Amino acid sequence: MRPTRNDDPRGTPVHFGILGPVQAVVGDAEIPIPATQQRVILAGLLLNSNRVVSIDRIAYFLWGEDLPPSSVATVRTYIMRLRRTLGPCAAGRIVTKAPGYIIDLGPGENDLASFFELRKSAAELAAEDRHAEASAALSSALALWRNAPLLDVPSPTLRDMEVPPLQELRLQTLEWRIDLDMRLGRHAQLVPELSRLVREHPLRESLTAKLMIALHRAGRQSDALAVFLRARSLLIEQLGTEPGQELRDAQRLILSLSARLGPAR
Repeated sequence: MRPTRNDDPRGTPVHFGILGPVQAVVGDAEIPIPATQQRVILAGLLLNSNRVVSIDRIAYFLWGEDLPPSSVATVRTYIMRLRRTLGPCAAGRIVTKAPGYIIDLGPGENDLASFFELRKSAAELAAEDRHAEASAALSSALALWRNAPLLDVPSPTLRDMEVPPLQELRLQTLEWRIDLDMRLGRHAQLVPELSRLVREHPLRESLTAKLMIALHRAGRQSDALAVFLRARSLLIEQLGTEPGQELRDAQRLILSLSARLGPAR
């Protein structure tokens, strides 16, 4: 059973975000959260929404291993100030529950939770071969990202623990959406996006392989093979390694199909 919360009697919608700067929106108004400690605490609660976060854990988010002697009392003071900052409609979402606090959120009130729900929906749609709808669900999920997660949260602990896996999850979701679009035959439309992504992540071989296949299926075999050669040179120069299996498979596929089709006319 979820903890009781003091909802605004008018049913004012509340939304929180961490996929970018920390965000709290009540109705149509965004609530500024200028205090760094309050942003850290809110981010820590949102990353664990609907789960109790102990006071000790919150203190670790704030100070790492170097805890002040009065850390427990200080955390309680910061929570009190955060509730005051959020105002009556949103403050009731933060509930005291031993051994700490829980942020009690419903569907659509947290961008990270909405992101996961859309991914789940996409998986169900893809399993039914409804690839266009699955791609649209993933596009909606990716649209929730306003910038790098926890962008304005000055907590090395949270950023080191949470940001890298979230960024990787975003990239995996983006690649998943691209795979679905390729199944739908959208190769030519994908080339500009994939070219940009390869420039941004030049050592991510899965993206390079996708660009090669998209170029090839758009009738640009020589461009696809040129992408492989550039990627190979970069991998040797920066990592001292040859391309991995996925890139080699993409090259072999293109060479094989090109040989079967004969020279372009």
